[in-house]
Amino acid sequence: MPTLNKYADRPGYYIRARPSSADAPITYQIESEAYPVIDSYGMQDGDKLAWSVIQSLKSLGLLYTNESGIIGPDEFEPDASQLEETALDAAAARRLARAIAKNLDVTESELRVILEILNIDPTTFESPDTTRTASSRFPTPPGYSPIPEFPVHDNIEVLAGETVYKTEDWWKGVILAAGYNGPDILVYLWRKNGDAWKRKQKYKVAVKDWKSERSIINELVSQAV
Repeated sequence: MPTLNKYADRPGYYIRARPSSADAPITYQIESEAYPVIDSYGMQDGDKLAWSVIQSLKSLGLLYTNESGIIGPDEFEPDASQLEETALDAAAARRLARAIAKNLDVTESELRVILEILNIDPTTFESPDTTRTASSRFPTPPGYSPIPEFPVHDNIEVLAGETVYKTEDWWKGVILAAGYNGPDILVYLWRKNGDAWKRKQKYKVAVKDWKSERSIINELVSQAV
């Protein structure tokens, strides 16, 4: 699994990982301009890295090897068995995007690539640049709907939603849907079957019942930790 490591004899970080094409772990160097992002995001020596973190740094040309130089966009692909274990949740993804936008001089197109990697809707991204709002930096294109598309039944009216994680084979999402007796929260887990996503699990919470259910869930979670 990819890990962030701090040099013992000098400032800076590097990544140790085994991509799918390698038989043994490889050391990947990190350009020094990415160090403020690492510090701002809160990554520390020995932390396991989500592949979306690596893909974000890779897309900006901030990863390289001493042998081959800058890593190309098609290099350093992950071992599929590691994807779900190191997926970022929605809050962590937004925190990383803000750290990148705040500490690096990225263009709008570069930031759009980062937001796509992190499954963030550009029109909902809160830029750390207080002089420019998200809507002014990423104007809504004509005919664009901010509601993401999920593989749910046509009868379900999706009001909003967020992807928890998405890999080549698995997709977990949380959806706010219009219900018969008020809004419902739907938690889905889909698995890829050929070219289609098939539902494996579904959990529904009526918004009006959430307070009572949340207290029970929180109590059980506290017992499990």
